[in-house]
Amino acid sequence: MALRNQTLIGICHFVVLLGINGYAHFSISFKDSAIVNDTCIRLSDVAIVTSDCSPNETRDFISKIVGESAPAGYCRKVNSDDIISYVLKKDFPNYTVVSKHKSIKVSTFSVDKKVGDYKEKIIGFLTDSISWNAQDYKVEIRNENEKWKCLNTPVSVQITGLSNRYPKGNLNLKLLAKQNSKIYTIPVTCFITVNASVVVAKRPILRGEAINSDNCSIERRDITRFGYEPFSNNAILKDMIASRTIPKDAILYDKYLTKLPIVAKDDQVFVIVDRGVVKVSIIMRAREQGAMGDRIWVENENTHKLIKTKIIGKGTVELLQGGKVI
Repeated sequence: MALRNQTLIGICHFVVLLGINGYAHFSISFKDSAIVNDTCIRLSDVAIVTSDCSPNETRDFISKIVGESAPAGYCRKVNSDDIISYVLKKDFPNYTVVSKHKSIKVSTFSVDKKVGDYKEKIIGFLTDSISWNAQDYKVEIRNENEKWKCLNTPVSVQITGLSNRYPKGNLNLKLLAKQNSKIYTIPVTCFITVNASVVVAKRPILRGEAINSDNCSIERRDITRFGYEPFSNNAILKDMIASRTIPKDAILYDKYLTKLPIVAKDDQVFVIVDRGVVKVSIIMRAREQGAMGDRIWVENENTHKLIKTKIIGKGTVELLQGGKVI
């Protein structure tokens, strides 16, 4: 319900409306000023109305929207002539008016809200959305005291803006606060500190050296500002070798490693050709090295033509689907 301003009132306007059973009389007294707590301004906010109609008819009449309210904490002016001429006339064309122009100041009630008022909602959203282990990260909301003005009515809040389920460092979210038809978009500035278990080099690891428990270990490290996706489990590094020299205490990530080759350049390999009912193997020579699952060129030593294959085991490759046997 809109708040009524107790300061009075100005000129009286007498409106006579032609009804089904005769004439209904409305007396409208416009106020000098008013306060509303809504996104719209109704006739009852800016005027006092008396009539000889039924209570339901009177209530419908005074509930008519006469304009949009100013943003919370601000004010605007409405014109009594506009209310009479444009708002009421279309519904009640048969009337007579004794009026005098009047400008009415309409202020919109406001209360201050803070980002911190919704801290529990923000933390809950991140807890449900972030894939880090709960013990591995900490959230700091850096603009808890940031304020905005809104109506003194219930607020429906939604948090959005998380595009990465493994956030680190600065994180910008949006708080969407909805009141009636009005939606406030408030920035939420967070900082995510991450301390997680990762694979670390125990000593310098030379290029081409296999990765194992002798040269690596699992340690908890602050990776908040680490710009890559670190490995967190030694088991997934099986059959991996260093693609470059790795310094001591370095956190391992994909650019440091490559899969252990199981086919070397110039190795003889069996090329498997599977045509459903017919499955044959042909000996050819690998023209490049590769690991399990890699695609490599192999050479027919008789024709010296190349075909593309996929490594499926040590010394064994298969012809790619759609490839031709040469």
